[in-house]
Formats: sequence, structure tokens, C-alpha cells
Amino acid sequence: MPSLKGTSKYLSDTERKGLSIKVEASKIVTASLREQIKEILAPLQGREIVLIPALQAVQEKVGYLPEEALEEIGRVAGVSPNVVYGVASFYAQFRFIKPGEHVIKVCLGTACHVRGAASLVESLERELGV
Repeated sequence: MPSLKGTSKYLSDTERKGLSIKVEASKIVTASLREQIKEILAPLQGREIVLIPALQAVQEKVGYLPEEALEEIGRVAGVSPNVVYGVASFYAQFRFIKPGEHVIKVCLGTACHVRGAASLVESLERELGV
């Protein structure tokens, strides 16, 4: 099965930093997390599954979509992990980085940008060290 190692280089700055400030989690996935993912996907085993509900179920339980989750969803669904990543990365609701305990969201729309949202993000990053 192809690896997703290095897919983070395909994330945009917005996905990496996000509209929210996140603390990146360790890439080491514990056996317990693998077991959680398998447990979540067990009812879907051997059935043709829809990727979005599987992604939603894993993210709801784990909090984000680690690489191993994408690989396991791909294995259960019978598709490449790259296909799973392609679906997940299309939707803004999915996270690939474990969120911090507190999430600060900053509007970066046109009206907010004109009123200085970018400098607010810079100040927050500098102050919080992220």
C-alpha cells in the first residue's frame, strides 16, 4: 500500500497554519490509536463504504485524521490512501494535524483582511509562539 509520508508538503499555508492556530501533534501513533481506528471502521469491513462518513467517524473519535487513519480507511474501502487523502483534503471540515487544546479562529475574508486580520494573526503567532 502506498505511503502518505510527505503529503504535508502538499498542504497549503492555510491548511498548515489554518484559520486557526494549532499545535502539531507527534507523528508517532500508538497501538491504542490504531485499535481505535480499527474499532471505528469494523462495522464497515467487507462492505462498500462511503469515504466521507468513515472520515467523519474517525475524526469525531480521534480529533483529526492521522496518516495511519487514512491508510486504514483506504485498506477497508479497497482504495489507495491517496484517494482517501484526496477526498479528505477537498473538504475544509477535515483536519490532518491534531488541534491544540484551545483553537483560535481568525476571519481572513476580504472584509476582515481589509481591517487588519493578517497583522492580528501575526501578533497571535508571535505572542503564542506558534
